[in-house]
Amino acid sequence: MIQGTRQLLIFVTKANTVVAIDSKYAKTVWRMVIPSDHIISSIFKLEEKLGEGILNTKAAIIVRNKSSAEKTRIILLNPLTGSVIEEVDKIFDAVKILKIPHNEKERKQDFLMFIDKNLKLLYFPSSEKAHAEALLSKINFFTIAQTKNVIEGLSFEQGKLTKIWNYVLPSQEVIIKFDQPFHTSHEFLKLHEEGFFSALPEDKRIIFRHTDINNFVIVSNDSKSNGCNLYVISGVNGRVLYTSNIQNVGKNQPINLIFDDNGVFFSYFSTKNFIYEILSVEFFHSHIEASYSDLLYKYYTGGLEDFVKVDYFDQDTRVLSFQQTFGFPPGIKVMKAFNSKLGLTRKNLLVITESDQLYTLDRKLLSSRRPLVPGGTVDPYSFESTNDPPYTYLLPHSGLFTVTGTSHLNDIENIRFITTERESTSLLVAYGQDLYVNKYAPQKEYDSITEKFESSLVILSIVIALIGVIVVKFM
Repeated sequence: MIQGTRQLLIFVTKANTVVAIDSKYAKTVWRMVIPSDHIISSIFKLEEKLGEGILNTKAAIIVRNKSSAEKTRIILLNPLTGSVIEEVDKIFDAVKILKIPHNEKERKQDFLMFIDKNLKLLYFPSSEKAHAEALLSKINFFTIAQTKNVIEGLSFEQGKLTKIWNYVLPSQEVIIKFDQPFHTSHEFLKLHEEGFFSALPEDKRIIFRHTDINNFVIVSNDSKSNGCNLYVISGVNGRVLYTSNIQNVGKNQPINLIFDDNGVFFSYFSTKNFIYEILSVEFFHSHIEASYSDLLYKYYTGGLEDFVKVDYFDQDTRVLSFQQTFGFPPGIKVMKAFNSKLGLTRKNLLVITESDQLYTLDRKLLSSRRPLVPGGTVDPYSFESTNDPPYTYLLPHSGLFTVTGTSHLNDIENIRFITTERESTSLLVAYGQDLYVNKYAPQKEYDSITEKFESSLVILSIVIALIGVIVVKFM
């Protein structure tokens, strides 16, 4: 598929049809109708690295038989033409399908991993089994049995998934949402296979954020407290890292849950304040480094590696959590975090408001570390931020942050970010009854040349410089 902001978007409609649309011209490129006795389960983009900078891309459509869920068909398509490359039939009732991305060394292509209710595994293509097992041994998994309120931790050992821990919620609680900070780009996986603390320089001190893709968050409906309970749990050993009871949650209104980087964001309608609220929870290292020289000393003497690692089996995990609640008057139907190629660009949140507008929320405004006293002096060993604005309950609302501008959209149901070759920019796709497509750059396009860039002036400057060098040489 095209790697820039112009993409070929492939959708599955409610009419059991697969449609490819050119994002630039909003034209249908091709469509495929799936027989009525089958249902489309999911669709994936699979890449195979053929050489330096050369990728062969296929679209994999997973189709199930309505009369027998075990009968699964994998249809490989040429995404540009919609022509069928291969059809593979499997007898496998998968409850979860994961896409594992390629990397620069041993894994030359993306592959799919199917997991059934008995924790059996199936790989596609089957030739990637060895590469899959090498990667899976580094990552922890979990399953959620919502009817039993049981969360089970899984580890890949000796070619299969094995239960290593379980966490049982009280009987009055029902799990309604869960999320995990799992990024699918191979560069991000390479950096985040283990939990760690990353430095956040701020004035004359350094604060360390805690990030781990093995952690996950769940929200349960508590019938006794008339609220919701939020848990952040380590996928390594089932240890609860954070828990909170949120009161006065409107159960019939939209609820959203995001776990991204070191932050958890939970949006809900408050029946007490009659406004949509966002609970922001962020995780940090308990130690603040006030000396850059001490940090450099740890780096050069090898002490920094142990300092930034997290040990979930230790009594003191060195992980601290901070939380803050914000009100957002326009309302929140759907909330998503920005996604980029390497995950380095600021992860602003994008929401669909009750009036079907797309609105961006700066991550700094949702910081749990916003100072409570405006203009106050911040202690060097305090976690209060010196870069974030002072805390106010209501988030500022301005038309400048409405991504859709004056466009009128109808019944938008979800948001998707498609990464591009530029780290600063992803393709934003909002869909439902209407379809909205545009490029989105939270921190502007810092890694690209603007349209106003005059290449002729640069060439002229180089020519003048060369002439000057030649003249000086012969003087």
